[in-house]
Amino acid sequence: MTKFLYKNRYRFVLVLFLGILLITLTSCRMDSKNWYSKPYTSYAQEWIDLWANGKGFWNTLWGWPINILSYPIAWLCSNIGKALGNSYFWGIFFTTIIVRTAAWPIYSKQNGMSLKMQLMQPEIAKIQRKYAGRTDQRSQQMMQQEMMQVYKKNKVNPIGCVTTMFLQFPIFMSMYEVVQRVNATSTQNVNGAVGVTMAGDFALSNTKVFGTFEMTTSFFNATDVKDKIFGLVVALLFGGVTFLQQKLGQRPLKYQKKYNDAKNKKQTDQQNQMKWMMIIMNVMFVFMSLSSTSLGIYWLIGGVYQIGQSQIGRMINERNYEKHKRNDIIGWLTMQKKVEFIAKTQEEAQAIAVEKLHISSDKIFVNVLGELPEGLNCEAVVDINLTLEGKKYLESMLKAMGIGYQIEARSINNESEIHYMIDSYENSLLIGIKGKTLEAIQMLLRSLISSYTKDHIIVTLDIGGYRANRARQLEILATKTAKEVAKTKVEVKLPHMNSFERRVIHEKLSDWHDVYTESEGEGEERAIVIKPKNNENK
Repeated sequence: MTKFLYKNRYRFVLVLFLGILLITLTSCRMDSKNWYSKPYTSYAQEWIDLWANGKGFWNTLWGWPINILSYPIAWLCSNIGKALGNSYFWGIFFTTIIVRTAAWPIYSKQNGMSLKMQLMQPEIAKIQRKYAGRTDQRSQQMMQQEMMQVYKKNKVNPIGCVTTMFLQFPIFMSMYEVVQRVNATSTQNVNGAVGVTMAGDFALSNTKVFGTFEMTTSFFNATDVKDKIFGLVVALLFGGVTFLQQKLGQRPLKYQKKYNDAKNKKQTDQQNQMKWMMIIMNVMFVFMSLSSTSLGIYWLIGGVYQIGQSQIGRMINERNYEKHKRNDIIGWLTMQKKVEFIAKTQEEAQAIAVEKLHISSDKIFVNVLGELPEGLNCEAVVDINLTLEGKKYLESMLKAMGIGYQIEARSINNESEIHYMIDSYENSLLIGIKGKTLEAIQMLLRSLISSYTKDHIIVTLDIGGYRANRARQLEILATKTAKEVAKTKVEVKLPHMNSFERRVIHEKLSDWHDVYTESEGEGEERAIVIKPKNNENK
């Protein structure tokens, strides 16, 4: 243990340093009540007061990130407001936009990290399945090593998402403080006069919104009825924007919506708990907005901005996901094959595993599950690359036919689909009349993959771009026919099609709001009918 601690001492120091840094970056001032009522005077005075009021180094430590940002942001807010009629409202409005835009790279980094985590998930899940049920130390170490290799390959830091999220806190807490302090006043004794109210250097005298509604009051404290109504409207609008933001955030991305796994009861319960927590938080923030109209306006502006930011982030993630999918970033699909047997020794177990799995010993992992009277109870595990097995099968077939070829193979769509592409000088021979030969080869490929796994894996084969060209033709046909059905409200039955062609039509029209598709018939007589939607089908 001592040797381990000594060997990793620099790592522990680094982790401790990062922990302290994250805590300080996410914390607030120790005496926030006094600070939020303190007007701005000078940048130097900010640091003098921080040390004096913090009462020492450790208490002062928590406030320094906000201290760095608060004064410059207040200066920006004041100058914008003074340039626009000394307006407190426009100062907050444009400063909020500028500050959130300046923080966008941090959000973008976090957004990109989330996409990488999503892309890595199939590989992580595969590793977890590989070592499922293995609790021995060696297996756990191997699992961790393989998972770290996945993180390293994808250039992902496991704590990267948390770090980028924490980095945003000082920025938004500083902006929160600016809203509170820009127009703050203090009572001082000046030239013998007692109790003189003094404003700070950044005070903005025009505190009306559109020259009518007072910002520096609240729903609870306003004396004018119109200011009370305005404070209530701002709070309710902020609550509505926050609710909308959460609903939009809960919507799965397109690729998540299409390939998401079914949720178990535990996940559903956790989601319900989170939902109620968010509702309670919304109520709390609305109540705080009723206590300060200026804060409500700041949060409302920020909420609207964040909705737009998150929607742009979603579009970027969906676009990048498709780009990764096209470039085969997701990887090749593998699965495990296991056999259990009894052997007298470890060496015999390795030999039996090779015989049963028909694969070289260096690719087999043998785990001793326990000891029985007749010998060792062993389990042999091998990872089979389904994508590669299919490619090898095609290569052997084409070699036997004496046909020169090029084969591309990849797994896509969260590893639920394997796609093969053949190109040769004999494309027409391999495609056959109306793609019949291509269909037969694809059926053989599916049978091969199905023999390895019970999971539903979609296997598609294209030769010389035949399917891609056919898919484009079918999409044009689907769009044209769907428009006709939507206009006339009369269903249309398309010609008989194979499963690939029907799938293209179904996917093309899956997002249409005024038509839907159904397959009718059996075998070669099966065809798609495009029907108009009515109230029952919507």
